[in-house]
Amino acid sequence: MQSQSDGSGKSVTVQVKLTPGASREAIEWDGQGWKAWVRAKPKDNEANGALVKLFSKSLKIPKSKVVLIRGHKSREKVLEIDGIDEIQLKSKLGFD
Repeated sequence: MQSQSDGSGKSVTVQVKLTPGASREAIEWDGQGWKAWVRAKPKDNEANGALVKLFSKSLKIPKSKVVLIRGHKSREKVLEIDGIDEIQLKSKLGFD
């Protein structure tokens, strides 16, 4: 996970291991990395959309602030989240 500032505000880059087709929707920090589970299947970009929606809903920020930047066809995803830093990310998700 990386925090950066480009002059326009804060942002954080988050690596996430995604499990699509799960029985639950959740985000967890295991001390080494982020894991997420979504109910959507990995077809037609549905799981990717569900991951963005899950982070946006959990962080209470607009979906437009959460962008999938790498891993469109992989379980290993990289998200860029604008408007928060690493400390705020963990705090808002209850892992501080």
